This record gives sequence, structure tokens and C-alpha cells, in this order.
Amino acid sequence: MTLHFDQRLSAQRRAVALPLCLLAAAALPGVAVRAQEQDREIALDPIIVENAAPAPVGAPVEEVTAEQIARTPPRTASDLLRDVPNVTASEDPQNPGVNVNIRGLQDQTRVNMMIDGARQNFQQSGHGSTALVYIDPNMVRAVEVDKAVNATVGSAATLAGSVNFRTLRAEDLLEGRDTAGELIGTTGTNGMDFSGFAAGAARLNERLSLVFALSHRETGDYEIGRNGSVTTAAGTPFDSNSDVSFTGSDSWSGLGRATLDLSPASRVEIGYLGYRSEFGTGEGAYIDETTLSTSTGTLSWDYAPDDDLIDLSARLWITTLDSDEYRPPRPSYDSFSVDYALNTWGGSLSNTSRFAAGPGDVALTYGFEAFQDSTGTVSLAATQADDPDNVWFSGANPVGERDVASGFLSGQYDIGRWSLSAGLRYDAYSLSGTASTYVRSTDAGGTRTGGYQDVDVDSSGGRFVPSAGIAYEIADGLRLFTRYTEGYRPPTIMETVFGGQHIGFNAYFGPNPNLRPELSRTLEGGLTWEGHDLLLQDRFRLGATVFERRVSDYIGLATVYGSPAGGDDLSYSAYVNYEGTSRFQGVELSADYDAGGFYLRGSLATLDSDISQRYDAYIYDDRTSPAEGSTQASVVPPDLRWSLEGGVRVFDRVVELGGRVTHVSASENDLSSYNLDAFTTFDLYGSWQITETAALRLSVENLTDVAYVDPLGSSAYPAPGRTASLTLHMKF
Repeated sequence: MTLHFDQRLSAQRRAVALPLCLLAAAALPGVAVRAQEQDREIALDPIIVENAAPAPVGAPVEEVTAEQIARTPPRTASDLLRDVPNVTASEDPQNPGVNVNIRGLQDQTRVNMMIDGARQNFQQSGHGSTALVYIDPNMVRAVEVDKAVNATVGSAATLAGSVNFRTLRAEDLLEGRDTAGELIGTTGTNGMDFSGFAAGAARLNERLSLVFALSHRETGDYEIGRNGSVTTAAGTPFDSNSDVSFTGSDSWSGLGRATLDLSPASRVEIGYLGYRSEFGTGEGAYIDETTLSTSTGTLSWDYAPDDDLIDLSARLWITTLDSDEYRPPRPSYDSFSVDYALNTWGGSLSNTSRFAAGPGDVALTYGFEAFQDSTGTVSLAATQADDPDNVWFSGANPVGERDVASGFLSGQYDIGRWSLSAGLRYDAYSLSGTASTYVRSTDAGGTRTGGYQDVDVDSSGGRFVPSAGIAYEIADGLRLFTRYTEGYRPPTIMETVFGGQHIGFNAYFGPNPNLRPELSRTLEGGLTWEGHDLLLQDRFRLGATVFERRVSDYIGLATVYGSPAGGDDLSYSAYVNYEGTSRFQGVELSADYDAGGFYLRGSLATLDSDISQRYDAYIYDDRTSPAEGSTQASVVPPDLRWSLEGGVRVFDRVVELGGRVTHVSASENDLSSYNLDAFTTFDLYGSWQITETAALRLSVENLTDVAYVDPLGSSAYPAPGRTASLTLHMKF
């Protein structure tokens, strides 16, 4: 069976066929329930290692497991990351997309957001977050977060690390069987209308296994909390009885994956994930209706013969996204139909060689990765006179291409209780596009003429990016580490080719062909401790990290003067490099104790952000004029966030009961329409393993119905109030 997928691409709306022989789409990996228990042991879903390379010394990598995901069904993908210290997801309750913030940095590919290793680089200008990844949390079986930038696959052109949403594989269901299936259904209150998923897997022979899944999710209007009040930035309380619509969304997602073992040493895997959602954004009579579809295709080959010098991994992937938006008429202009498109494709090849060197062992990982972003925006005005130059939408979301290539080499030397690591990466980029920019001229007689001109923008560059680390194992399971890493982020198409005009107004946007890449330098240190059978048949994990990250040439929006194409001096909004150093520093603590019959987990994160706002107001000529920018240049998480979770497993662990408390400190963000006061929420959850194949799960989030605003949430809407959900999970 062959599937064909057509996807509009860029301004020409070309048809693109996915270059992979993608399997059928029908999948929905659910969030696996706590697996069956035999002999008093909990059978967890297998963890698939994506990269054969050893983890860099002291690498702050954290994983959200299927068991953690299952406890409280997520409303959106952002809920998957709620307990990872200093990792926060920005979300808009009207838009199912999610944007990940790591240690105070987000947007414009500062964080590499991936699905099964395929980059999700979609950017859309607006009031708030610009970067969005779309994935149904039902499809996710694990989330891996790396808070550092390393000399490995996935670190090219990033500044703050990466997050990879790992979706369903056949091994997640089969667990040693030849066929298996899974059904999950969830319904709830306060807009959690319905979530359903079905998945099936089969091992056709000793070499070939298949998995398919399908997911459907409906969310609707919700009510904010009734305990307390939310105050707008203007000092007026939010009226919970006002006619405010959160609109909700209707989403479908399908997955297909095949795994072929060519030999005991060689495996090929091909996968497809499709997503489509209909949702509305806005308020009152002005709700913009969006139909968004995105597809991700992956092809991988792993080869690990009985040779320490060869552990090869090759990847090819493509991501396509198309967003059709209908904007109804406003008082000052008529309706618009707008289409935003992005294609990102890329690949990587890496190998790890292991050998003895003197008294220790060496592991060398080397290879390259590359990818290309290609964007396009098409808008159609119901009344052409509203936007005669066609710059309202395509200007801030310009057409262009960005190519990034990276070669890397990293090594780790283990000698006794010591581990030493070092890495070097070279990142290179090229970027091109055409900005439509307003230019005005005055002749000798004082007559002024003006209009939009095309300004070709080309940018390129490259840099060596080093990293190094050292760790010492004080005792079994207890390690101290320190690590230094650098990140290099070239500007995006949006930042460099920015142009056009603000919708409905005369605020002009200008490109910045001289925009410099951002550079981050991160120093961190801490300890990790893992122990077993300390008091009972238990397991204990502890992690503590102190870090400081300094960013040079931080990029943000500002007001500049001059003209990008000759003519009179005008005022433009453009992306600029802020002078000096922007600093992000903090502490991260996490602990996890599990004794089987009960467990206790906790995390704490502090973050002190100081973003430079000084910049040169003249970017188009040799003149200089120091200016001060706006705090709207970035979205900054709160200074303090902590959570504590605990639970018990009773009746031979057939029943599990637990709860969680989360506290977030007050914060400031000029992008928010509200005062961001401190808040504390309580969640309860429980599960009952009815039979070996069926489980029932109940959760109540925001139990005390607190009224609050998520600091990185929508700039326009408070967070949901008390929400209960009931889930039936069946395996067969």
C-alpha cells in the first residue's frame, strides 16, 4: 500500500510529495498506563536509546516517562513538561501549539524542538510566542530534554538545548508478543470534552514489526478559577462572567511506523506522523478560524556490528506545515484569507568508536547534520484596497530559505572514577529572502513620494563551538560534575527578512541584513546520586545543578531609524542585536524516591534573568545612536517554581492514589495583559487496575479552583479552573 501526501509549499503553493515511502496513518499512542505487575515488579514501557553516543559528562538530560505522562491526562503537550526544573512551555489556550522555554530562552529556534528527531521550526509573528510545535500528547511515549548544547546530533544552530517528543513504537505495545493493541478514552469537565486513541502493533516475523495509531481530541471553552481573582495590567479585575470565548480545538492525529531488522547488527525504521487541527483565536466578534496540518516523516538506519570502532546512525527527515487562517472583517478593514507554510528537511550521520587508551577507555563520536527551512506566506484580501501592497501578513512572515550545516567531534575518556569529555562543532549557515519595505523620498521641491520596494537580503556565517566537562564519582552512584558549553544560533528568516507593515496601521517593519548570530556560554556544576535498596527495596535519585548562561548579541525587536533602501529617514520596527551580555543563572533540584508501595518526588528551580536592552538605533548606515529597548523583546519565566508529588500503591498495587502541589512565584512580563501574581495549585489523581488488560484513571487538576495566570501562557487569557477527567485504558 502506498500513501501519497500533498502539501502546499511557500508563496507558489507548490505540491510537495514526502520523499519517504510513508506508511499508513492511523495511530494514537496513548500515554501508557502503569503496565501489568508480575511478581511484585512494575513492568514499565521500554526506553529506546536514540543515539549510540555516550551522554556528555554532566549533561543535564532529563526524561519524562510514559508512567509520568499517564498519571494526569494532559490537556495540551505543554503539560508534559510541567515537572522538569527550569523547563516551561508557553501556550495559548486557543492554539494547540506549544513553545518550550529552557532556562529563560525560547523562540526563533533557540530551543531545538523535535518530534522523533525531526526539527519543528515553524515561526509565526504575533503578540506573544513565535515558535510553535504541534503534537497530540496521546502520541507521545517519552520526552527527552537536554538543557545543554553539545557536539552531537541535534545541537546545530541552537542556543539553549533541545526537547524531543518521542512517539509510539511497536515495542511500546508488543512487550514480547506478536500482536498487541491499546485503546484509551478520556472525558472530563471544564473544556476537556473528549480524547480518544486506538493503536495496534504486530510482529510479522522475526525481522519486521508494524504499529499504527489514530487519535482524536476535542477541547472547548473553559472557566477560570473562582478562588481569588485575576487583575489586568490596567488594575481592573477580570470578569469571569463576561462573554469571553476560549474557543477550543478539534484535532486528529495519525501515526504509522515500520521497523525492519536487516541483521542482528542492522535496523531500518520508517515513520510518519500526521496532525490536523481546527481552532479559533481572538475574542468577541473577531474570532480568526484556523485549519492547520503538519506532517513529519522519518527514516533511520542503525548499524552496530561486533566491532568497537563502528556504531553508526543515519537519519533523514522532513516536516511540512500548512496553516490556513480566515480573518473576519474588522471595523477598519474587510476579511482576509491567509496561508502560512514551512518545509524543513534534513539529515544526520554519526558514528561512535570505542577503544582502550592507557589505563582508561575512550569513546569518540563524530559526524555531521544539516537542514533547510523554506517558508511562504500567501494572503488574499476580500477588499484589495485594504492591503494593496500585500504586506500586512507576508511582511512579518516573509518568504525565504535558511540552510544550516554542522560537523562535530566529541570524545569521552573514562579512567577509574574520573570522566573527561571535550567536543568541537563547526556550524555554518546561509540565509536569503526578499523583504518588502516602505521607502519614502523627498525631492528638491519638497514633494514626498513613497511606496514599497523589494530589498534582497543575504546573510551567511560560521563559527567553531567548543564544549568540555569533567566528572568524578565520589562513591557508587554519587557523582560531581562541572561542564562548559557554547551555543551558536544564526538568525532566522523572520528576524532577518522582516518587512511590511503592521496589520491595519502605519507602523513599518524593516529588515536587518547585518543581524549577527547569538552566542551563548554556559558554565554549570552539580551532583547526581542514584541509589538502590537504601532502606527497603527502593530506588532514590537526586540531581542538583547550579548554572550561569551568558548570551552575546541577543536578538530582539526594537525601534530603529534610517532607510534600508535609500530615501528619507523613517522609523521602523526591526530585529536588532542587543549590546553587552544577557545573563541567565539559577539552581535546579530534583529528587525521586520510589519504594514500590509509595513514592515521593520533588523539583525546585530558580531563575534570575537579566536581558540587555541597549542597542544601536541606526542599523542601515554608519551613524550610531545608543537606545534602550523594551522588555517585550523576550518572554521570561518566573524566578521560582517548585513542585512536590507523592502517592501510594495499595491492594497489591492494583490501586494507586497520589497528589501534587505546585507553586509559582510572581513575575513580570510586558507581553501579558495581566498582573502575574504568585499562585499555588493542587492536583489529585488515582488509578485502578481493574483487570490485567483494563485500567481506570481519575484526575482532578487545580483542585482548589484557584484563579491565576500562567506566566508563559497566553497574553490574553487566564488559566483553567478546576478540571476533572476520567480515563479508561485497555491493552489487549
